[in-house]
Amino acid sequence: MDISGWISRSSFVSSESASTTTAGSKSGLPLAEQQRLYTEEIIQLKCEIAEQKGRKDELQLDWSRLHSERHDLQTEIVSECNRKEAPVLLLVFILSPNCPELEDECNLIIEQTKETHEKTAEEKQKLQKLQNESHPDWDDIDGVKVTYECVQEELQEAREEMKRVESNGQRLSLQIEDLKKEASGIASDRAKIANECNTTEAEIEELQQEIEKMQQSMKEAELLTNQSKLELARLRKESAKVARRNEILQSRAKK
Repeated sequence: MDISGWISRSSFVSSESASTTTAGSKSGLPLAEQQRLYTEEIIQLKCEIAEQKGRKDELQLDWSRLHSERHDLQTEIVSECNRKEAPVLLLVFILSPNCPELEDECNLIIEQTKETHEKTAEEKQKLQKLQNESHPDWDDIDGVKVTYECVQEELQEAREEMKRVESNGQRLSLQIEDLKKEASGIASDRAKIANECNTTEAEIEELQQEIEKMQQSMKEAELLTNQSKLELARLRKESAKVARRNEILQSRAKK
């Protein structure tokens, strides 16, 4: 037997009776109230179905355990069949997997489950119809929602872009401050270099003047040297003349 049909019988019976009573009491209510009641009823049915589906694994585990225990009991009963034949036959009939009462009960529960699903589908259709009648502008609302979401996304993108721009602006401001400091340092260095250049130019002028003086002194010294050379040459000639004259005089004196 499929364990998915093994659900609580009383919960579906109570749900069915509650649904019938609620459906009878809805006819005289306004559309909005009917919509609310249908919504609550559908939510309740969904909760019951979800609860039963949640119990499916537990019931499957219990069913497997009971099936194993039933198999063990059948084995024990067969082993004692010779001593207690009549009670054994009764227990085998009760524990047999082909028990007609158990099959009928399971089939009834399955049928009730199908009916509950069908009623849930009908309630959903009625709720959808009421929503369409109560909200003719539902598509417009969806369009407005989509537009609103798009605007929100664009706004979020604009905010992120603004944050990036602010971050870049702060970084540029820091870079500008650093450049200003570097420019100030360069200006100070240029002023120092200008002062050093002025000092160097003054020193160069002084050196040039000294060089000119030295060149003038060298020219004067060269002129004096030339004059001294000429005087020396004249004196040498004169000395030579005096020497010859002396020689002549000495030779005459000897004679």
